[in-house]
Order: sequence, then structure tokens, then C-alpha cells
Amino acid sequence: MLLCSCSRDAVSYYKLGVELVSLKQYDRALESFNKSIEIDPNYSEAFCDRGVAKSYLKKYKEAIVDYNKAIEINPKLALAYYNRALSESELGYVEEAFMDYDKSIELDPKYCEAYYNRSLLESKLKKHDAVISDLNKTIELCPRHSWAHYGRAYEKFLMNDHKGAIEDYTLSLNVNPQNDWAYYGRGYSKQQLKDYVGAIEDYNMAISLKPSPDFVKIYYDRAICKKTLSYTKSDYCSDFKIATELGSVEGEEALEKYCK
Repeated sequence: MLLCSCSRDAVSYYKLGVELVSLKQYDRALESFNKSIEIDPNYSEAFCDRGVAKSYLKKYKEAIVDYNKAIEINPKLALAYYNRALSESELGYVEEAFMDYDKSIELDPKYCEAYYNRSLLESKLKKHDAVISDLNKTIELCPRHSWAHYGRAYEKFLMNDHKGAIEDYTLSLNVNPQNDWAYYGRGYSKQQLKDYVGAIEDYNMAISLKPSPDFVKIYYDRAICKKTLSYTKSDYCSDFKIATELGSVEGEEALEKYCK
């Protein structure tokens, strides 16, 4: 329900703008929000969502101007603080982003995305306890939040809690079985627990999903598992070779050491 005394036409243009954003037609969405605001200059939601459209276009400073206006009109609009925090984070305005996430949560304590995105900011600052706390709250409010489970798994991995990491990676994959990063992370934790067969299975899944270009190390890790399990030399050396071709120094050293 819209929390404003907007005219019928302003609401119609606003709803059209929201639909266009969902269709990723951001320039057309801006046109619709502009018309809504022309009709009703006090329509806080229209300013807020126009800011969203601008942020998708990476016009973060312009987006913040719109969020400021939305908050000026309606200081209790939690979504405007949340969205402003997202843009501030993109611009590196860390203190301001924390303040806005905090305010968004104060106004809407059940908004799980605010906790989740605040955890991302905390993670960059290596505030591990705060990250875990916010991810726990995210999962409490939104139990099927795949990325929150993934993030908590990674934090557990950093604390060498590989069993706990595997549990959260699995929960993440139950919701989003296409997450190649979760397969890679779970595989690596299995490798640390000497479950080499399970690790290879997860590495295979990650690779089959066309993994991120950042997965330089995955072939090296899979090769180590294969070598430990006494796979044929040609099999694990093939992975060392791929790792080397992708720029892995470890892969190159292992290729020289084990595959000559």
C-alpha cells in the first residue's frame, strides 16, 4: 500500500516505473518516475524508486540526491535509507552507509536485506563477529537466503570451522544449486577435512557450471586431491597444467615437481 496522498495519475506512472525497473528498462523507468514526480512533487516513493533506477545505471551520486529528497519528505521511509546506504557503499562512503543501514534497521527491524548488506560492509572491514551476527539475523528472518548462508559459510571457513562451513554451503546450495562459488567453497573445506572424494565431486560441479574466471586455484586443488588419492599421473598433471595456463604459480611449481 502506498503511504502517500498521491494523485491517481502519479500512482499510475509510479507503478509503471517500478514495472520497468523490474524489466531492466531503466531509462524508460526514469521517464515514468519523472512524470509521477511532476504530478506530485511530494511523492516520496517515486523519488526513492527513481534513485533505484539511477543506481542501476551507476549514477550513484544522482541516486543519493533522490534518496535525500525521499527522506526529507518521509523521514520514516526505511527503504530510502537502505537504498542510500547501497549507493554510499558503492562510492566508498563507509561511515555514511553504516549509519543508513542502522537507520533502516531501526525503522524496519525485520528487513533481512538490510542486515545482509550491512554484513557485506562489515566483512570488508574484517569485523567477523559483527558479520556473523548480521548473517545470523538475516537467516533468522529469511531462512532461504542463499547468499547469507554462503557468507556465513565463508566466515566459518576463515575461522577454520570447516564442518560448520560445509553445513552452510550445503544450505546455500539447497536454495541455489547453480552457485559455483558454494561448490568450490564446500569442496575446499572438505579437502581440509581430508574428504578428498567429496572435494573432487564439488570441484567437478563448480567447473561444470562454468565457474568464475577467479577460479584459478580450483584445478590445482583438484589435482592435489587426485594425487593424494593415487589417480593416474596423466590425470592430476592435466589439472596442474590447466592451473598453470590460468596463471597459478602453485600449479606451475607442481607441474615442474610432479609431472616431469
